Amino acid sequence: MNSEQVFDGYEATQNITFLAKKNPDLMRRIEDVSSKTSELINSGIELTSNSIQYTYSNLPSLKQSLIEKATKDANERAVKIVKTAEGSLGKLKSASMGVFQITGQGSTAEDSYGGNNDTFSKNKTARITVRLEYVLN
Repeated sequence: MNSEQVFDGYEATQNITFLAKKNPDLMRRIEDVSSKTSELINSGIELTSNSIQYTYSNLPSLKQSLIEKATKDANERAVKIVKTAEGSLGKLKSASMGVFQITGQGSTAEDSYGGNNDTFSKNKTARITVRLEYVLN
């Protein structure tokens, strides 16, 4: 049995991660480089590229703000409903909130039990649902 080694070229592997935290100019440059990978592929260079991921870095503050706004909105709606029905709102009996959702702007993604966290859309919509239950007077 004969064997022969044949040189077929070089293979190089490199992982590159860029973080452009609150730096729109750097983000634009990263997007430009990412969009030019097809030029390298067309010139015969084998290349594997992952999609750019966009994340929001200040989630705790965003969640707090959304909870506050959603609670205020739920209270205002309850007051209007009861007032229209000529009743009055009593003490808060219970409060709960749904899952925190981050979806691409204009997305039709359904709410999921564990929540959504879209990392592929650059522009996002964050949402939370709050449910308040009151005693009626």
